[in-house]
Amino acid sequence: MKKIGIITLLFSSLFIASCEENEFAPFTPQDELSDASWILSLSKNADDPYNVNIDTFMSFFDLSIGEVSHEWIIEDGNNYLNEGYKSTDSLPLFINTNVGGVSITEKKAHVFFRNKGLNTVTLLNKFENPVNLNFSEDYLNSDNIEANLYEENGLYVVDTKFIFDVYGKLKPAFKVLQDGVEILSITEEDMPSIDDMSTWPEIEVEAAAGLTFVDLTTDDRPNSRQWLFADGVPSQTNQEEAFIKFFRLGIYTGSFRSMRVAPLPTDSETKLVPLKIKVIQSSLPFVFDGLLTEDESEKISFRVTGEVDPFSGEEDKFTVHVTNAATGFDQVIPVQNAHVKSDNGTFIELNLSQPIYNSDVITVSYSGGGGIISTDERALAAFDAKPVVMHIGNNILKSGGWATYAQGGGSLNRAFLTPNGLYWVGANGTVDDPDWSWSNERAFDGDSSLKFSVDGLSKPFSNFFLRIRKY
Repeated sequence: MKKIGIITLLFSSLFIASCEENEFAPFTPQDELSDASWILSLSKNADDPYNVNIDTFMSFFDLSIGEVSHEWIIEDGNNYLNEGYKSTDSLPLFINTNVGGVSITEKKAHVFFRNKGLNTVTLLNKFENPVNLNFSEDYLNSDNIEANLYEENGLYVVDTKFIFDVYGKLKPAFKVLQDGVEILSITEEDMPSIDDMSTWPEIEVEAAAGLTFVDLTTDDRPNSRQWLFADGVPSQTNQEEAFIKFFRLGIYTGSFRSMRVAPLPTDSETKLVPLKIKVIQSSLPFVFDGLLTEDESEKISFRVTGEVDPFSGEEDKFTVHVTNAATGFDQVIPVQNAHVKSDNGTFIELNLSQPIYNSDVITVSYSGGGGIISTDERALAAFDAKPVVMHIGNNILKSGGWATYAQGGGSLNRAFLTPNGLYWVGANGTVDDPDWSWSNERAFDGDSSLKFSVDGLSKPFSNFFLRIRKY
C-alpha cells in the first residue's frame, strides 16, 4: 500500500550491474529495506465500512518492515481486546486490562469501540530512511484515512489516522395525544416495565376513535420506526406521527420500536407504551360510511363507522336495484351472501346471485333490524338507496394508439384500426367474408358500428370479450 523509493532504486542498480558485466552480480541481502503498510478488517458488504456500531471491534495488522518503532494509539474510552474471542462473544470479557494507556506496540491491534461519534485510530511508524506514500485509489479518495510524513528527532515518521463514525445505541422517545392534548410523554431515559403495569395510566377511547403517537427519538440517528398495537388499526405502522384507531371493547397496550436500517449501521430498540387503552362503546351511531364500490370480481362492498362482528342471515335486508338504459334491464338482484370483509372489519361485502356489468346503474339499501352489530355492540342503522361506483378497469390500449372502430386509408373490414392501419383483433376472415367489419347497421350512437360475424369460435380472437345479459 505504501512502498518506498529505495526498493525501486535497489532493483535498478542490480539491473545495471548485470548489463555491464553480462552476468548476475553477487548480491548480498540488505536489512535496510523499509516499507510502511497495513491491513484492517473492513466489511466488504457494508455501504460504508468506516461507519460502525458502538461496542463492535475492528482488527488492525501492521505489516511494516524496517521501522525503528511502531505504535497504535486509540482514543480514551475505547479499549484493546485480547485475542481468542469470537464475534458472538461478550467482548467486554476480552478487554486487555494490562494496557495502561491508549497505546500499544504490538503488531496487531483489536480495537473495541465504546465511544459514540468520530473515533480515530492512529498508527505511528518511524524509519531511519525516507519513505513514500503510495496509496491505492480507494485510499486516495477516502475521507476516512489521513496520512502524513514528517521528520522527528532524525527519524522519518509515517503518521496514519483511520477515522470511524461510531453509531450509539438507540434510545426511543415518544409522546401520545388524545384529541390534540398530550396525555403521555416518554423520554430517552425512561424505561417502562411490564412489572409496573398496575401503575400505568388508563385512558378511555370510544370505539372507532383513536390516539396519536409521535416519535421523538433523536439518539443516535434513527431513520425508521414501528408502532405495534395488535388490536389497533393499523396494527403496525412506520409513520413518524401515527393515528391509530381502536374498535373492539377491551383494554389494550402496545409498544414502540426505534430503528436504524441500511445504509446506516443497523440497530433497533423497543419500549413499551406505558398506557392502558380502554375502549368503550361509541356515543356515535353505527352507520353507513361510504365507499360503496364494485370490484373486478363483481363483489359490492361498503364501509361502516366501526368494526363489524361476524354475522349471517342478513342477505334479505339488502336491496340491490340494477338498471341499464341501453338494454332495458330494471330488476332487484338478490344478495346471495353478505359478510364482513376478510381483510378489513370495517367493510361489509355483498355477493350477488346474478352477474352485473360496468354499464349498469346500481343502488344498495339496508333495512336494518339489529342483525349487524359492531364490536362495541352497536346495531347498524338502516340506510336508503346509495349509488355504487362500478369497476371500469384499465385501458388495455396504448394511449393514442387507436381512434375509432374504422378509419380511412385501409380496408373497410379492418376494426379498431391504429394510425398506421393495423388492426389488433387477430384473424379477420377474408375481404368478402370478414369476421369484423364496419357497418351502418344498428349504430348505437352516430352513423356506424362494429360488426362481428362468425360461424362458431374455432379460430382465436385476441382481445375480444363479449358479455350478454340473458332475460
